[in-house]
Order: sequence, then C-alpha cells, then structure tokens
Amino acid sequence: MIKKVLTRAISGLIFLIVVIGAIFLGEIPYFLIFLFVTVMCLFEFYRALNNIGILAKKVPGMVIGGLTYIVMSFGCFCPKYLVLM
Repeated sequence: MIKKVLTRAISGLIFLIVVIGAIFLGEIPYFLIFLFVTVMCLFEFYRALNNIGILAKKVPGMVIGGLTYIVMSFGCFCPKYLVLM
C-alpha cells in the first residue's frame, strides 16, 4: 500500500514539474501537454467502460475528444476567432 502511495506521489510530482515547465515555455508546450492528458484520460475512461462490460469505440471517442480540445483551445490562441464558435 505504501508503495502505491509513493508511486502516485512521485508521478504527481513529475507531472507538476512538467506542467510548471510548460507554463514557462509558452502556449504551445502547455497546449500539447494538456492535449496529451485529455487523450490519455479518455483512454482510461474507455478502458474502464470496457472493464465493466460496456463496449465503446475508443479511437473515435479519443479523436473527437482531442479535436474538441483543439477547437476549444483555438479561441485562446486566436481570440478574434472565438466569436465564430
């Protein structure tokens, strides 16, 4: 049990360092890290659904989720296009 807690704490610390680094590096690294996080969270979600017997389309769901993140983030990079959404 302690080993799991230690593993999660180290993983969280590494993620925190990566996020802070991305903040200092600029918009694009920050965007890419959270795009990766979004897709991985969706992967875990679909895997959990499969574990309880619900068959879901992983790839289309992850692609649509990633594209949704890209489109919603586009307004942050180009605010003048936010009106079009």
